[in-house]
Amino acid sequence: MQDLVADIITRECRKILPEEGKLRDVIVKAEKRFGFHVVTSPRFICTLKVSGRYDEPLGIKVFVKNRANVEQEYENMRLLWRTHYAGNPNYHIPEPLYIDAEHALLFMRYWPGDSFLPLFYKCAARGRQRRISLVEDYAQSTARWLVDFQDIYSSPEEKEIPSEMLDFETPLEQAAFLDRATQRRVIQKMRSLREAIPKLRETYVHDQYLFRNILYNNGDVCVVDFPHFRIGWPLYDFFTFYTGIERLKQYPFISKATCDLMKDVFARTYFLTKGIDFDAQALENLWACFVVVYVGKRYKYKKFGGLRGAVNNMFVKQMFGKLAMWSKQ
Repeated sequence: MQDLVADIITRECRKILPEEGKLRDVIVKAEKRFGFHVVTSPRFICTLKVSGRYDEPLGIKVFVKNRANVEQEYENMRLLWRTHYAGNPNYHIPEPLYIDAEHALLFMRYWPGDSFLPLFYKCAARGRQRRISLVEDYAQSTARWLVDFQDIYSSPEEKEIPSEMLDFETPLEQAAFLDRATQRRVIQKMRSLREAIPKLRETYVHDQYLFRNILYNNGDVCVVDFPHFRIGWPLYDFFTFYTGIERLKQYPFISKATCDLMKDVFARTYFLTKGIDFDAQALENLWACFVVVYVGKRYKYKKFGGLRGAVNNMFVKQMFGKLAMWSKQ
């Protein structure tokens, strides 16, 4: 695959980077920034050595990914880049450069940064205050990026939450981790909240707003992976990230206190930036609706799934345990 990527860059360099000089050499290496996360698609960082205006050598980096649905992702990114991100100095996505549909390869301009887990472990030895500072700044930055992304588009009318979130009884009755009495208690509480769930204007939805897709560099955030970009319920991305913070507790040396701090800072920053009053109880009620319908889909329960399946099962069990505690409040 690396030889193929190098060959395509050599042949199509004028299309990939039309404004740059003559290509002298290209070096392709496997991407390792996502090493703490499960990444199934091959990704590469390509260093292109080109001739500058005065024939001086320049190094330009290009990020390449191989996945079946890159054509749709390329179109999604072109739309976002053209309408919002090309001239945005504060919020970022990688600039889409070129698509090779035959080989399902998407070429983007490289953005320097790391995902959260490598960053956290790099600063782990530098003291507690350094870790707290990183956690707070990362949570604030990711919340502000999300609000800015959602502000690109807003539906003319406020809409109900997705209909599948109102079909909570079926997934609860099938929840392997809850006994019948707990299932009934959760269902009863959720029925009582149905009428209180607010209508909201639909916005852009990333759909995979997770740590592995968020690069951070000294306060700046760049979000990658847009194959499932769509219009929908604005709190879907919020709760995807918010619930993902709970998953961090499964990693070594990441404490419950650290995760709780991150959740609080992320939520408060998001609603403050949105101009919405923060209501902790209303937030937990909406989180419960999200967990019932979506957590088992994103972190699929598997009877036979090796280590990853066992970790997923443990996480789903923990989330339904929190749901059981919520139902007693």
